[in-house]
Amino acid sequence: MRLSPDVELAHDEVLRQIVIPDEVLRQVALLASPDWPTREKATRTLYEMTVADEILLATLIDPDLGIEQRSRLIASIAQRITFAPRGAVGIRMRRNMGGEPGVVVEAVIPGMPGEKFLKPGDRIKSIDGLRINTSTDLTSVVQGRLPGDNLVFEVVRKVLDERGINKLDAQGAAVTASVIVEFPLGSVAQLDKSGGVSSSSRVLTSRARLVDTIRTRFGPRLQKIRTNEVVQADQAYMNRAPETHPSVAWLLQQLELIESRGGDVNIKVRTEINRRMSNLILEAQGERKSDSERKWLSRVVNRYRELMPTD
Repeated sequence: MRLSPDVELAHDEVLRQIVIPDEVLRQVALLASPDWPTREKATRTLYEMTVADEILLATLIDPDLGIEQRSRLIASIAQRITFAPRGAVGIRMRRNMGGEPGVVVEAVIPGMPGEKFLKPGDRIKSIDGLRINTSTDLTSVVQGRLPGDNLVFEVVRKVLDERGINKLDAQGAAVTASVIVEFPLGSVAQLDKSGGVSSSSRVLTSRARLVDTIRTRFGPRLQKIRTNEVVQADQAYMNRAPETHPSVAWLLQQLELIESRGGDVNIKVRTEINRRMSNLILEAQGERKSDSERKWLSRVVNRYRELMPTD
């Protein structure tokens, strides 16, 4: 199970009750290896493990973790959250203009789950009990879940007669019926290949906030450690991959979308890429940042600059 930005993190008492598999404990121990390649390999292994995010989170409760172990664990969890697959339905939609809540399905995308369970003209009122008013609402709910998750859709659908024509009431208005459909989600990656529009900045922003919450709650407390450990803390900070920074993670996802659409970068995306570059530079120059933070953010700026698509 992946950690969700919409669910409050478990308290320490709950995390202590989680049974941590031996292989996870072994990899966590390797994070303290004197051999740098071994530490790097263990970090990647923890990121790629098919275990619940809560299990890795539970390892952070151990007060005896070294500073670099803790920093690397948080980096692995951050990457798992940032790059977690996102669910997708596979529809083109618009906001309902008739005054009733919901979004209207304009078309279904072939090969996606929506093709089997939804119809053009359907008005989606809610998903898993959550009211849907705009396409942004729908995208945020769906992409906040994983591919394969079952979601329940409350749909208003036009009733057809035996000839396949919309039934009308005495006033000439279309007759509708409330329909409940439940089906597993596809993936954003699958949607991108089908030419669908998949971006949800709200989901990515929520994930970035969750990562910040975890870093704040479980990160090394520098003010409480001995002087000789401060050097270790600085080194652990510098060992963080630039890709764990939310802006770099966002850019990597945008590059995947750009590649799937033939390499074209629209003006809106280009503007946002440049805006984030400017903000990163300002962040790296922050007067209240420690030397290690500024050095690491400088690496982040350089990595972001390397990844920026050329004109």
